[in-house]
Amino acid sequence: MVVPAKFRGQTHNVAIMSGTQMPTQESLDFFKHVYNDELKKLNRRDVSRQPSGHPDEQPDRDGSASARSIRPGNHPLLLSKDHANRYMDIMLECARARLAAQGRLTSTN
Repeated sequence: MVVPAKFRGQTHNVAIMSGTQMPTQESLDFFKHVYNDELKKLNRRDVSRQPSGHPDEQPDRDGSASARSIRPGNHPLLLSKDHANRYMDIMLECARARLAAQGRLTSTN
């Protein structure tokens, strides 16, 4: 879901991600499709932020998985395109690793 959000008078188009557990190969493949074929196309235009639907799972500005510390002047849910894309790539890699560890990874694409 892409929604406009204002922070300090500036409007940001925010992509809200959900369903990111990816417990099966099929769910991983579908999530990769949505991310690679839909969201990245939007990012090339004007969607620059991709927070999770769970505030306690937000990536930090360096792409790590914690943003519990709020920096003065910055909103912890607004990420640059590069950092948001890095976070999503890490999420996909973690999902692949989890499925592989469970013996349920059937494709490495």
